[in-house]
Amino acid sequence: SDTFVTMQPLTQLGNALLRTLRDHLRPLIAYHLLFTLLASALLVPAVAWVSQRFLAQLNRTVVTTDALLALLFSPLGLLVMLVGLGFTFFLIYWQQAGMLQVAVRPKDNHYRLAFEALWLSTRRLPALAVLVILQVGAHLLLLAPFMSPTLVFDQETGALVASLGSPGGAAIIHYTARTLAAMRDWGLNAQEALSLPHAITLGGDVYLEEGRFPEEIIESLRERGHNVSERELTSGLQAIRRLEDGTLFGGADPRREGVVMGE
Repeated sequence: SDTFVTMQPLTQLGNALLRTLRDHLRPLIAYHLLFTLLASALLVPAVAWVSQRFLAQLNRTVVTTDALLALLFSPLGLLVMLVGLGFTFFLIYWQQAGMLQVAVRPKDNHYRLAFEALWLSTRRLPALAVLVILQVGAHLLLLAPFMSPTLVFDQETGALVASLGSPGGAAIIHYTARTLAAMRDWGLNAQEALSLPHAITLGGDVYLEEGRFPEEIIESLRERGHNVSERELTSGLQAIRRLEDGTLFGGADPRREGVVMGE
């Protein structure tokens, strides 16, 4: 049958993997231990140095959660996290490259195989570094649409009028568009606009924020043929708007823990 034909190559692949693992188990363990020692020798001093720099930036010995989060999401903190992500990928790829070298080489003394695999994988570090750059870059491109705020400019002067954004995946467009319309067309300030109830659709059902709409509206939508359901819509909207006198007026989503602070 088609199922048998499809499963047969998978079974052969699984048997081949088991044979390779059985024949090279000791060299793989030896390589893993050798690589762990080398990675620890590189990683522990790096972590200690980064921690020392972070404490120096905070200029204190006792670090509060708020201060740590503020530092992590500062430009320096984001850069350090990006470098840390790249370094993590780098170590993983380096280890996997060496284990592949062990697996494809003829069976031999396991210590010799482990050292040879480490040497061969180390020689390929430039290629692995390029692969890391591509991997981290791809992740950033995937995250970019969910990290970009909406900026509103004055059409005549080009001055920045407002900035707003929210997490929420596919619902981000709904959250930000509703907030922008509330501030621009409905005359609400930033906080009032963020506090409005959510109503979204992703091309099918209509989702209303749970407990925020009267039953009359829900029934009215159903009478018009909509499949309506209530659910928790936890956005994380933040908005800042420049008023006519030049002052800034901000708002924080009451559904999250953020607050607006200023002088």
